[in-house]
Amino acid sequence: MTVIKWAPLHDLNVLQQQMEWLCEGADSQHLGFTPAAEMIVTDRNIIIYLDLPGVDPAYIDVQATAKTITIIGERSAKETEGEISNRSELRYGKFQRIISLPEKVQHDQVIAKYEQGVLQLTLPKLVEDKDKIVKVEITH
Repeated sequence: MTVIKWAPLHDLNVLQQQMEWLCEGADSQHLGFTPAAEMIVTDRNIIIYLDLPGVDPAYIDVQATAKTITIIGERSAKETEGEISNRSELRYGKFQRIISLPEKVQHDQVIAKYEQGVLQLTLPKLVEDKDKIVKVEITH
């Protein structure tokens, strides 16, 4: 009887290589990606940062409602004449990110700023007149 020594880490490495080979055949242009986001809530605003390096601001569309913000865009692969990438870990293609907001905002007052690969959205909170006194007339 022959004893075969089992090496589980070797088997995992082989599986990882096979998965990488499988994924390399996929067309990464159509996989898209989900940009990372960060939300900061202040007394007056909701500020959202989206990490969008390499995305041309002309290809970013921002749509706002009172309770959600939608960011749609596309990052295109860099085309270098005469060079072919053998390996890329970057994600390209179309993306869409819908973010639910914790409070209602003035969706017609949103300010968008794109700088150094980061999209900053400033959404002013909806101010409700909770303490406003209204004179009520009595009819008889």
